[in-house]
Formats: sequence, structure tokens, C-alpha cells
Amino acid sequence: MGAWIDDVVLQPGESVVWGVPATSSQHGIGRGGRLTLTTAALVFHPHRVDAATGGTPWRVPLTAVREVGVQPVALGDLFAGGL
Repeated sequence: MGAWIDDVVLQPGESVVWGVPATSSQHGIGRGGRLTLTTAALVFHPHRVDAATGGTPWRVPLTAVREVGVQPVALGDLFAGGL
């Protein structure tokens, strides 16, 4: 990633399993970035523009993940990543 999206900081013994461009809804605003699955956590990093305008990275341990799915298009929430 590097220039556009920060690399995931891995803990000792942790490795990246999968990653995909994604949008995270933060305070009613869609933040573009990258969703990464590691051997220990699900991690989101906003791209540099969204990070500079208030987007924040987040990390959830896999033990706290109960369900994963794809959200449907929500035209009423365009600015929260509805598309």
C-alpha cells in the first residue's frame, strides 16, 4: 500500500491473510480505505485523503468477530458509503 494507504502494522507472529478495498462508515461519512484480514484481527485503514479529514483506522481481534457480510446498497446513506 504505502503511498495511498498505510501498511498494516503486524504483531509478532501475525501475518496478512487477505485484503480488499473497502468503505467504513464513520460518524455518518463513508471512509475509503483497505480492509485487511490477518491471522489475529480484522483491520481497516482509511486512505490518506480520508485519514487527513477525520477517518480513523480500526482493529478488531478475530475473537470479537461474530459475523461478516456485505451491506446492500443504501441510496439514503450516500455519504455514509451507501454506494
